[in-house]
Amino acid sequence: LRELEFWARELQFYLRLAGMEDQFQVSILPGVPDGEIEKERYFDIYCDRLGALTQLLEHRQSKECKQRLIILTTPTALFQSCPTPDFLRNREIRIRKGDNLPFGKFTLQLAEELGYYSEVLCETPGEFAVRGGLVDVYPLNSNAPHRIDFFGDEVDQIRVFDPTTQRTLEEVNEIVIAVAPEEKDQGASSDVLGYLPPEILWVV
Repeated sequence: LRELEFWARELQFYLRLAGMEDQFQVSILPGVPDGEIEKERYFDIYCDRLGALTQLLEHRQSKECKQRLIILTTPTALFQSCPTPDFLRNREIRIRKGDNLPFGKFTLQLAEELGYYSEVLCETPGEFAVRGGLVDVYPLNSNAPHRIDFFGDEVDQIRVFDPTTQRTLEEVNEIVIAVAPEEKDQGASSDVLGYLPPEILWVV
C-alpha cells in the first residue's frame, strides 16, 4: 500500500509538472496481504479497493468522464476477490445536484440498505450524520466526506469537506455512495478484470 501511494504521489507530481493533472485521475488498487492484519489496516485497504472499483465502473459505463483513469496496482491485487460489478452498480446511491430526493427515505437507505453508521460527527468512511437540512456522509469509496445540503426534498448543494476542520474543500455536482458489503454477500464475488473496459493500456 505504501509503495503504491508513493508512486501515485510521484505520478501526480509529474502530471502537474507537465500541466496535465486535469486530464488524468490517479487511483491505487492495493492487494490484501496474506496472513492476519490489523482490522484498521484491512479497512483502509478495502476502502482504497472499493474506491478504485467504483471509478473503473464509472469510466466503463459513462461517456461523460472527461479525465482518463490511471490505476496503480499489483498482479496479486488484480486477481483477489471483490464484489461483482452488478453488485456495486445495483446497490450504490448516485446523487446529483438538483435531484428530488426524499430526505427521510435517504437517511434510512444509508443505514438500512447501505450499512452506514449514524454518528454525531461524520469523520471516517462508512459514517453519516444528520444536522437540520444537511446530511454529511463519508462514502467508503471516497477519500473525503461530502456534505449534502437539502432544500426540502431537493438536493441544493454537494460539497466535499475536511473531516478534521469541517471546512468545505470544493463543491461537486454528483456523489456516488457505495454499499458496505456484508459477509453474506461474499458469494457474489469476482476479480478486478471484470471491471476493465475493452480498451486498456497496460504498463508493467
